[in-house]
Amino acid sequence: MNISRIQKKSPPHIRSSRTAPLIMLDVIVALIPLYIMAYLYYGFRPVFLGVTGIVTCLISSWICSLISAKKINFYDFSPIVTGMLIPLLLPASIDYSIAVCACLFAVVVVKYPFGGSGCNFFNPTAAAIAFAAFCWPSKIFSYTQPLEKLPLFENITATVQSPAYLIKDGALPNLDTTDLLLGNFAGPMGAPYILVLIACFLFLLFRRVVSLGSTLSFFAAAALMFTLFPRISSGDIPTLLLEFSSGSIVLGGIFLVNDPATAPKRNVPKFVYGFFIGIVTVLFRYYGGFEQGVMFAVLLANIFSPTLDILYEKLIYYVRRVRIVKENEISQ
Repeated sequence: MNISRIQKKSPPHIRSSRTAPLIMLDVIVALIPLYIMAYLYYGFRPVFLGVTGIVTCLISSWICSLISAKKINFYDFSPIVTGMLIPLLLPASIDYSIAVCACLFAVVVVKYPFGGSGCNFFNPTAAAIAFAAFCWPSKIFSYTQPLEKLPLFENITATVQSPAYLIKDGALPNLDTTDLLLGNFAGPMGAPYILVLIACFLFLLFRRVVSLGSTLSFFAAAALMFTLFPRISSGDIPTLLLEFSSGSIVLGGIFLVNDPATAPKRNVPKFVYGFFIGIVTVLFRYYGGFEQGVMFAVLLANIFSPTLDILYEKLIYYVRRVRIVKENEISQ
């Protein structure tokens, strides 16, 4: 089999009868409930952060298209998805300037140097959050308490640590099951709402936007690691609930792992891809410098994503050749 032909079939092509704009619209619909929850917990500031992210990504995408002598595609909704996702992974108290810098990094540095929408080698949202974490760690990982309405435009000094940080520091957060499921604790403004995220996942699964294999393998791998190597002793199920609720592992497992541009295209590679990200996410959470590791795990897995598709294509080709040879031997 011609390997160059396989490489041409790797990302960004999507093997689906549905168009890319419709897929992006489904993702946008799935993200809206997270902004509603953020509004209920923090007020209008998360909404304005989302609008800021969308405007920044759209304008920077249009400017990059003009600079690269490409026609502006007004039906490309991927900048809107990126602009909505990045603020959701940041604290509600984050400065608008930091959110703008993260969005600019996603579009100008990660996306368009590789050819624009669908051609990016790394996940723009994961890269943007990793960039912001390295540049402003005290801002990215400091939060305010939920149910406290934040001022719309004033700079906010956040001092509350998330449960993910407390677990990493060896402490046991004082939270009950209801708070964990409803996201009533400090964390990224769109990540703690487990029940809402499950509903978003089911919607995207029904709309055939996300892969069941890569998502389940991701959570299965993470759950296996959390169970075999627990950091806190509170029983397996409470430990898993605390680990999955804290940080952004559930949001990342739904939206970042299933990014159509950077994930593998075949079902078996998708399963391996998700399992790898789950293992590496836990390792980053346990031994990394930050309490959230899913962004860094996704970026690392992006490197191997095209290779997984190529190796699987070669394996299929080899199996078919062996089968044909055996059938010819039997027929003779």
